[in-house]
Amino acid sequence: RGSVCIYATSAGQITIGERKGEAMKPFSFIYKLDDDSLIESLGFLDKANNLRDKTEIVTWKRSTALSLAATEQVKQKLNNIIIPELNNYDLPLTDCVKVLRTYAQKLDPEPDVNRKGVNIVIHGKPGEPDIGERKIKRLMLRNVSLGEALKHVCTATGVSYKVDGNIVVITPGLAPDQQAATPAELAATEQVKQKLNHIIIPELNNYDLPLTDCVKVLRIRAQQFDPEPDVNRKGVNIVIHSRPGEPDIGERKIKRLMLRNVSLGQALKHVCTATGVAYKVDGNIVVICDAPKTRPKANTSLK
Repeated sequence: RGSVCIYATSAGQITIGERKGEAMKPFSFIYKLDDDSLIESLGFLDKANNLRDKTEIVTWKRSTALSLAATEQVKQKLNNIIIPELNNYDLPLTDCVKVLRTYAQKLDPEPDVNRKGVNIVIHGKPGEPDIGERKIKRLMLRNVSLGEALKHVCTATGVSYKVDGNIVVITPGLAPDQQAATPAELAATEQVKQKLNHIIIPELNNYDLPLTDCVKVLRIRAQQFDPEPDVNRKGVNIVIHSRPGEPDIGERKIKRLMLRNVSLGQALKHVCTATGVAYKVDGNIVVICDAPKTRPKANTSLK
């Protein structure tokens, strides 16, 4: 009891104090621990210091609260663990996950050794081919978060992931791209778009190159001519995503790559147009994928 007010509640925690500009009212709250549930009764006091009839009852499940807290902690790790470089070829998903787990434990800033790293598991569908055997052609990224690397691996192998408690679970099927980008992802996207405009390549002079090698050339030039003063932040991540089960678009060839004094974005657009692919900026990664298939127009003319 007292002349303060509750201004924030969350799973397993109540914050008590004075919100600026809010009138103070007397209140009372009572806790009752019932097995796994914490029942909270909250209401204002009358003049006789008795709890009013209109009482708000809030029930917290301790197990649910712990699971939500663990999920939030893992999501923060996916954002905060930064991997300096990934450079692997032709790896099955199982080995990619091993690589990510190793980096997560090595680079996690968590001071408690026993809490370092992230649990990542693969769950296939019973009776169906093992998704862990699906291969990723190229895993080449620099200065990306664990979450961005995981998203790239999943997209490249036609799977998706979700955070369940303190475990990242990889399952078959691509997740629909409906989740709104975070402010940090939007800022990273804007920064990459600026680099595409501001990095100027003096000359490109190559012949009969597959898309994979063209991308290597652009990555090298981007790092070489990026005016960014921080060496660790120079360059742009560019990855190729082929549709699972379809031919590798990285093998498509460009006959001539001859350009002078063009921006990285212009060069990338030329390469994509010449090989029938498209690109988009997703966070701090440029993703090259097969151009959307156009449906043939229906013949509506009357005979």
